[in-house]
Amino acid sequence: MLVDAHTHRDSPHLSVRILTLAELREQSVPEGFFSAGLHPWQLHQASGEDRQHILRWAQQPSCVALGETGLDRVRSTPWQQQLEWLNWHWDLCEELKKPLVL
Repeated sequence: MLVDAHTHRDSPHLSVRILTLAELREQSVPEGFFSAGLHPWQLHQASGEDRQHILRWAQQPSCVALGETGLDRVRSTPWQQQLEWLNWHWDLCEELKKPLVL
């Protein structure tokens, strides 16, 4: 079986969709398997409530991974902020026993 575990485009194969920041903030449950997290390129848009949104989705059975997260010097997001979010994602994936997409 072919599984595309990380894609930024539609795939005809079974895949795990990474939720956008807007989707994380929605109330309706996404279809299929998904990953919940905040990419470093989206951190400048993050609010104080976004960790709660990610936590809510991360606890759903159809959420099979956390992320995408990581560190990226290409963006102007402060390095310390990126580290804090990466560490939070990492701790959450260990707590929930789910893989982390970096």
